[in-house]
Amino acid sequence: MIIDPQKITEIDELEHSIDSMGLSKEIVPFLIEVLKTTRNRFLINKIAITLRDIKDDRAVEPIVDMLKKKESEMNEKKITMIWVLLAFILLTAWAMSQPFHAGPDEDMRYLVADYIYSNHGALPRGDDPAIRNATWGISYAYYPILSYMISAAFMGVASIFGASGIALLRAARMADVLFVTCAVYFLVKASGKLFPREKFSGEVRGLFTALAGFMPQAIFLGTYVNTDSLALMSAALILYAWASYLREDWTWKNCMILAVGMALCALSYYNAYGWILCSFFLFCLTVLLCREEPLTQRVRFLFGRGAAIAGVTVALCGWWFVRNGILYDGDFLGRKTCTACAEKYAHKDYRPSCYPTPEKLNWNWLDIIFYQDPGWYHNWILTVCVSFIGTFGQMEIYMPYTVSKLYMLFFAVGIISVFFVKETFDLRKKMYVAQRKAVGNDRWKIKT
Repeated sequence: MIIDPQKITEIDELEHSIDSMGLSKEIVPFLIEVLKTTRNRFLINKIAITLRDIKDDRAVEPIVDMLKKKESEMNEKKITMIWVLLAFILLTAWAMSQPFHAGPDEDMRYLVADYIYSNHGALPRGDDPAIRNATWGISYAYYPILSYMISAAFMGVASIFGASGIALLRAARMADVLFVTCAVYFLVKASGKLFPREKFSGEVRGLFTALAGFMPQAIFLGTYVNTDSLALMSAALILYAWASYLREDWTWKNCMILAVGMALCALSYYNAYGWILCSFFLFCLTVLLCREEPLTQRVRFLFGRGAAIAGVTVALCGWWFVRNGILYDGDFLGRKTCTACAEKYAHKDYRPSCYPTPEKLNWNWLDIIFYQDPGWYHNWILTVCVSFIGTFGQMEIYMPYTVSKLYMLFFAVGIISVFFVKETFDLRKKMYVAQRKAVGNDRWKIKT
């Protein structure tokens, strides 16, 4: 009788198979195949118990190693789910308890999501009077609105259950809760690539996740209606693609992950486009400089995989820029049209032509860095550092200085420590092992 190990799903099926084959060393390869395909902890425990009755200790060594590996993988998955669940609970509790307009410009941002919801999925123009702010003369519909589209979808689901008013606002915020929760998930996955368990303890990966995924400002972004939370998720997905390259090279899977991450980034917030630019340079430089094939093969790989990444990215996000070009007479980003709208509809003191920019004030870089607005607690550079770690409300609620300083200390130590473990993040992909094998009078390179 032929038994397919991939079809073993229940303990009684496993017991029947063991009885049919007998408790001998011949059953070990069969049990290994079961372990490769199962995620059922009860089956794994049953296999561990079965090993005790096999007398040949040397025969069970491979399956013991497989058991340890499987147990380690399942523990990693459990830890990942704990981090994700913790993030989701924290974000949901904070988002549900905050009042309206709890984050920067939430009132203007929510208008876009509410417009899409109220008009059954129709997307607004940036100068639509229904969402245009009377003071600034513009709306957030000039910026990518994928985040607001998903918020509107949550509002539509909530309306089925009779939600209205503040309940619809909370439903819209659930999109941002989801984005930051996904960001934490990708950061946990990236930590496994950056700090593999063969070299680093689980505490190191946990510290990375806590500092990157649970930074106060990152969590705050998931508690009100905005597009920054989607940018954070896309950045985490791109980081995961970069980290996967370190362990696996630019496989098709990692290329597609990178493409999806860049497409989401393009549809999130223009300020996040640095991640796309860095991804372009990282991909090109690692292919051209960190591989050992002949130059022609590297160039072929660069254009082949690069074209696939670019194609998927454009296919996923290109619709937004085409739409802008059609609506705003070729202005694919919508920035010139947004400026013109502000000049036309904003209050006089808020028009771009009247706004005191550093260029109009003839400031140099030092003037910009050390400028302190009358309403700020710090100069510009310190405000950027502190708000990067955590500033809440309308950017006027600051954390205790000690907390911000501790975070800065952690980051400083981390940056310095990278130079001591830089071999862990080696970008060069070696195509051949160091040793060579003699075959007759020839010496062969052994490909890895």
